[in-house]
Amino acid sequence: MSLNSNFSNFLSNSGNKITLNNIDLTTSENIKLLENLYQKNPNANKLELSNCNLTDLSKILPFKKTISLDIRNNNFQNFEEIVSNLTKFSNLTDLKIDLTDQNQVLLILSQIPKLILLNGKSTKDAINIIDVDEKDIDEISLQNELPFYTEIVKKLNEINENEEFVKNFQKKIYDEAENVKNNLNNNNVPNYIYANIVIQSQINLERNLSEYFLSKLDEKMKEIGKILFESVFNSAEKIIKIVNILFPKIEEKTEILRNQLEDAWKTIDENSIYEQKFKDLFKEKELLNNENNLINNKLKKLENENKLMTEKLIKNARDIFTKSKENNQNENNQNSNLNSTENNQNSAEISNSSNLPIAPRILTIKNTKDIMNEIYQSKSNYDKKCFENKLPRETMEQHMYTFLNQKYGLKNLIIEWASSIINAIKIYSSEDSDINLFGKILRNEQEEDSRLILMKLRNTIVELLEYYLKSKNPLKNSSEIKKMLEKKKDGILTEEEWKGIVYYIYTNDDAQVIENKIASFINKNKNVVNNFTDVVSTHSNLFTNQNVLNTVGNSKNVNKKLTREEIFNLNKLNEEMNINFKDFLKLVSDYQIKSREKYLKNFVKLFRKFDVDSDGILNENEFINLIKNIPYCQNNIDEFTFKFLSIIDPFNNKKITFSECVSLFSMEIIN
Repeated sequence: MSLNSNFSNFLSNSGNKITLNNIDLTTSENIKLLENLYQKNPNANKLELSNCNLTDLSKILPFKKTISLDIRNNNFQNFEEIVSNLTKFSNLTDLKIDLTDQNQVLLILSQIPKLILLNGKSTKDAINIIDVDEKDIDEISLQNELPFYTEIVKKLNEINENEEFVKNFQKKIYDEAENVKNNLNNNNVPNYIYANIVIQSQINLERNLSEYFLSKLDEKMKEIGKILFESVFNSAEKIIKIVNILFPKIEEKTEILRNQLEDAWKTIDENSIYEQKFKDLFKEKELLNNENNLINNKLKKLENENKLMTEKLIKNARDIFTKSKENNQNENNQNSNLNSTENNQNSAEISNSSNLPIAPRILTIKNTKDIMNEIYQSKSNYDKKCFENKLPRETMEQHMYTFLNQKYGLKNLIIEWASSIINAIKIYSSEDSDINLFGKILRNEQEEDSRLILMKLRNTIVELLEYYLKSKNPLKNSSEIKKMLEKKKDGILTEEEWKGIVYYIYTNDDAQVIENKIASFINKNKNVVNNFTDVVSTHSNLFTNQNVLNTVGNSKNVNKKLTREEIFNLNKLNEEMNINFKDFLKLVSDYQIKSREKYLKNFVKLFRKFDVDSDGILNENEFINLIKNIPYCQNNIDEFTFKFLSIIDPFNNKKITFSECVSLFSMEIIN
């Protein structure tokens, strides 16, 4: 039989089972198809290969994942070799194979210890089976009874009994013995089944004698009865022997089952207790869920109240700033009548003190940056919470008031701190890049992630400087390089160092612009240095502990004292195109911020066009109108609208911030 006709159907329907019974696997055609079958189904683990003319197992060895194998009715030549090959199937637990004697059974069981089923019979002791020990099998073997029945036949012959019956009875004895032998060898039956077959064969023989005895009841009854009695007595003795063997085992098993039953009842009782505990816990869980729902509802109400309060705070703060600005303008326009104006203002303050703006605190740069970092961290945590609870995000401006509300709680304190932060941004934006960027994020001129871009830029600069120091000092170890790096970060960069960093990070055009800005900064400071050294030469007792470049970078510090070493560094700066590392970092950071601002300029204008209330948030309709006005999206507006809304507003909150928009759109779309 060939595989061609059923090959495709076999592959599509058989899963991990391969059935090739009655297929000749000695032909080259079928062998090739068997190889293809393995390639298409390498995970096959059940093989049925009976009556396939196999002489060895070489053709099926590739199926190493086999757990069930049927190889009956084949032409195996060497049984030991077959067993050796079977050991290569490491997962084999079910085997069907032709066996001729008990030695072959023992060989298989010893070589394949994982085998569970052999020819459909369990190789392991089942827990509820009472079997006969191997040492008792020889005692109940029917082979041992052959001399006894031979003696019976001899006695029948001595009393000149019917020769035909004697011959038939003698044949019956050997047929029953052969039947027992065949059952043992061909099926590998358990010992208890073998014992049953032996008893059944003896009963058959006794029945045969009994029938003959009844037919001859009137003739020679005494002799035949005596023979029959001997036979029955022998059989009864054999049955008693088997019972004596099995009875202790029955008692032992009964005791085991009794103990198991008691354990089962204990388990049932324990399960009843656990079931009750489970019911109690389930009720407790329901109560906790209800309580949790109540807390969540209260939390949502509080969040809504908090948002309303935050919006009012923002509006009040803006009104206060507007009034403050108007008051300052009025003061400038009334210089001619200063005395009378002051009197009027004092009386107005007394009568309307509740309407005056709250005086802001004076924050230092460090204070301002510390508060900024707290707000950044709070915003990051709040965004995670919003995502987990499927709530809309806030703008940085909104979250600043949320943060101050959580920290201080009182309206006057919130407005006072908000005024202080905004006032500090106005004062320090020109001096500090981080404060400058924070102000732009508050005003929705740059997205919140631009802070991360600036941080990455600064880290890259430090890494490049460290790499430069390593290349220039190959013999120094890591700790020495670290010390040199820290000294550089607090000191001066040479022209070679800062130019190398700039031209590595930026394109040639951008790098040239930055180089010109740095050169302009250095030349401007050279003039300050020249003036300052003249002052120092005239007043030699004036020395300062301030960082030399910080002094040079700010003309207000000209009258501060310098050390001799710092005076030497001033002269060195005057001769070379060197720059203080912190000044270099500020110049590059400022350029990055301005470049990013320029890059987003058109998008900011477009966003503000649809941000009607100027709060930095678009509703869904405003966002859709924004998409319609982006050239990149106009070819397929519906597709882009659905795609972008599913990304930027997956929870259908219908509130989309400026920063979310910038993060969403690619460079191509923003351009």
